Amino acid sequence: MSHCKAQNVDLSNATLEGVRLPYSLAGWNFSGTQLPPDLHSWNFGGANLTGVDLSEFSGDRLKRLDLTGATLQGARLPWDISRVGFSGADLTGVDLSHCTGCDVDLSSATLKCARLPRKIESWRFHGANLTGVDLSHCRCRNVNFSGATLEGARLPSFLEDWNFQFADLTGVDLSHCRGRNVNLANAKLIGALLPTLPVGEYWDVC
Repeated sequence: MSHCKAQNVDLSNATLEGVRLPYSLAGWNFSGTQLPPDLHSWNFGGANLTGVDLSEFSGDRLKRLDLTGATLQGARLPWDISRVGFSGADLTGVDLSHCTGCDVDLSSATLKCARLPRKIESWRFHGANLTGVDLSHCRCRNVNFSGATLEGARLPSFLEDWNFQFADLTGVDLSHCRGRNVNLANAKLIGALLPTLPVGEYWDVC
């Protein structure tokens, strides 16, 4: 099938072991499909991967897998998602609580009510939709939420190197938060509860 050109292909519940697919799988439906063991550099951009089990594809088997704009609702993800591109993907309600990794790109992704891991470092949530997400248990460093929607989200008590520039924090409770290098410049803070900072602690809200 590697030479095929097709759109709106339905492979739901199929088994694809040993099958060679074309480079671009945009618009293909893999809902419930059993995928082959080696997914190195496959392009699932825009594909429907609802309910697909990717939990066994950690490490090099997922290296640089492109899931840009893919639908992943109900999908099971592996523990190591380093360098996987989720930009613009729909991860509504997906459980990422067991996931780890560096250089994870979730920019412009939909993560409504998703479960996030306890430790997050250098993940990119730029422009992502994190409405209602519970981050209260997370230890995050160098996390980019610039332009993200965090309406109704729960935040942890300590924030370090968090970038909320141009983010929507409507109704978010920050009153219990402390932190270092927190950037709230041009953020939308309608109805948000801001902390009373101790002497010497500075947040950028300009």
